Amino acid sequence: MSKAPRVLQVEAGGQAFGIEIAAVRALDRIQRHVRLPGAPSYVVGVVEVRGEAVALIHLATRLGLEASPLRRHQPLVVIDSEEPVALAVDRIVGLTEVGADALSEGDSGPLEKPSGPCLGTWAGLRVLDAEAIVDGRPLDPLPASDA
Repeated sequence: MSKAPRVLQVEAGGQAFGIEIAAVRALDRIQRHVRLPGAPSYVVGVVEVRGEAVALIHLATRLGLEASPLRRHQPLVVIDSEEPVALAVDRIVGLTEVGADALSEGDSGPLEKPSGPCLGTWAGLRVLDAEAIVDGRPLDPLPASDA
């Protein structure tokens, strides 16, 4: 029997999302950031996290949602990728356990079939593909929210 995957629940653009905890390196808050001229619109700059310069992505903008301006002390989710990337989110809600093997089962079990930048939906929570969010690939539009 495998252990139930844990998901960090966040809010961005007025909607709830999950990020597999295995993809999360750290949680932090924006102290200040430096803009990056010429970067894609969703890359709002660089922020220092634990002494390291990290690219800063506005998650709502990256997902094509209405985004509020960045603010000091806004929550950050640092994704553990080849080059760490910080996602600016509106709010960090907390940890949620999804059903055992739900994220790996695809369209069986409680996780609905993946679409857009999502691995799928579990109990109404859209679980994001963290790698797709941070690697710069074009994203399919988000499926309509039931909220």
